[in-house]
Amino acid sequence: MSQRIGGDYYHVKKIDNNRIFFCLCDISGKGMSAAILTAVLAGFMETITYINDLHSIVQNLNNLIMESCSLEKYATGVFCIINETDNTLEYCDMGHGLFYEVRNNSIRQIQENSDNVPAGVMKLDSIISKKITMDTNSVYIILSDGITEQQNENAAVFPLETIPTIIERNTADLKKIKIDFFESFFLFKKNTIQHDDASALFFCTKKAP
Repeated sequence: MSQRIGGDYYHVKKIDNNRIFFCLCDISGKGMSAAILTAVLAGFMETITYINDLHSIVQNLNNLIMESCSLEKYATGVFCIINETDNTLEYCDMGHGLFYEVRNNSIRQIQENSDNVPAGVMKLDSIISKKITMDTNSVYIILSDGITEQQNENAAVFPLETIPTIIERNTADLKKIKIDFFESFFLFKKNTIQHDDASALFFCTKKAP
């Protein structure tokens, strides 16, 4: 967190034996108002029925934020369902865009522009989701803009090009990658002020036995 109260939010839920839902969201603004909306999000995620499709989940969340905040707050985020049966990932990008794949020691952005406006901005008649087949040799990453916009003492932004090296030296061990990544992040920024919450979600799929 950049302050004592954070506005980034993540959630992971196992739907059934083959499917997992997860998301990473960034609430607009800071302080208590962002924390309240984060609590609203948490309550929603804990009580909804995940047997609904991804469109319904995000649509209901969009409606909830609109009703709760009267267009004064919104949430960017990436919402995903992994199906481990065929290694497919359905994702819905709500004004976020910071979704990456690391493979063969290189990093690429899954898509540069978001398909949808942030949740809570307006009533949505339809929501766009996309589906990819996950590569068993890849690590996938969703970041908050507190990572990508963080500057160091020389006003340079955090270099995402260092991430493949972090993953390579930790042999795709996600826990070790997480620790190494944030150590690198804080070493980069040193004593520079952290202006925004910094969150990162790493995931991959296992190779078939």
